[in-house]
Amino acid sequence: MRTRVPRRTCRTRPGASSPPSTRSSTAEAERAHLASLPFEADVIKRLYGIDAFAWGRSDVEARLASVYEPTCNICGLISGFIEEGTKTVIPSEASVKIDFRLVPEQDPARIGTLLRAHLDRRGFGDVELVAKEGTRPYRGRIDDPLVRAAQAVAEEEIGTPALLIPSSGGTSPMWQVCGKRSLANVTLGMGHPGSGAHAPIENILLANYWRALRCRGRQGTTADERAREQEYLVDVVVRTDLADAVRSDDLASALDISSLARVVRDAVAERPRALVERITFDVARGVLARFPAVSEARVRVLKPHPDGLGADAEAVELVLRR
Repeated sequence: MRTRVPRRTCRTRPGASSPPSTRSSTAEAERAHLASLPFEADVIKRLYGIDAFAWGRSDVEARLASVYEPTCNICGLISGFIEEGTKTVIPSEASVKIDFRLVPEQDPARIGTLLRAHLDRRGFGDVELVAKEGTRPYRGRIDDPLVRAAQAVAEEEIGTPALLIPSSGGTSPMWQVCGKRSLANVTLGMGHPGSGAHAPIENILLANYWRALRCRGRQGTTADERAREQEYLVDVVVRTDLADAVRSDDLASALDISSLARVVRDAVAERPRALVERITFDVARGVLARFPAVSEARVRVLKPHPDGLGADAEAVELVLRR
């Protein structure tokens, strides 16, 4: 028996149609790359408490679907009487909030229209649909020079292979920033296996947060400290004109991130110093000297577990301009 109530509400953030209607523009090379990445199917099934993937998909098919197909997510349901006391009545209103994670070539406005038509065809014309906050999906080329440069720097600094994943289940202003001009984009994650993404206990490790660039140098207020090589974590933000790089979409017109990393490491390891402040200044000065197009360098140097302070870290940040 199906009970109809006077008013039903469906609130959605537009983002997907069913998988069969999805338009795929992925190259075979990209699919082959994805198939070569590790995919711990048994671990995923155990985490979600399932015996098999939806629609009887194989592990390979599930891996491809996780990147190239949209999803529909139920965020929450509200209905009935939940206040203090007892009220044994059939609720007259129910609401559900859902969101869709889209894939390239899908239009959020069209998805909202299709969802409305889907409800009407199945006799749910009385359901109120409020669609908002939609944004177009975007994915840049995985073989772009920017992507390769980011991969090389990550592997050099961390010391392990960096895995290039074409897409992940998240939303950021990729279309607004990169999509209109088909620019490359890279997102560098800092999660860990126990981060509990989107859970009430979601967390990150501070060691990962500050690990932007690892350098080794000698610094301290005593001769003993300056004689020991120590680890420093360095963050660098530069201000430069990106117009040529945007127009040409050519790595030769962009700032060489690998060279920037080498300048930072060399500046930290150059000579023993007494103060972290001096290391920070030398890094900023080295960046401006090496890259004439950079008009401003913001540098933050963090020294983990400094001697004699009883603290987890000591940090100095400064901005140097031409």
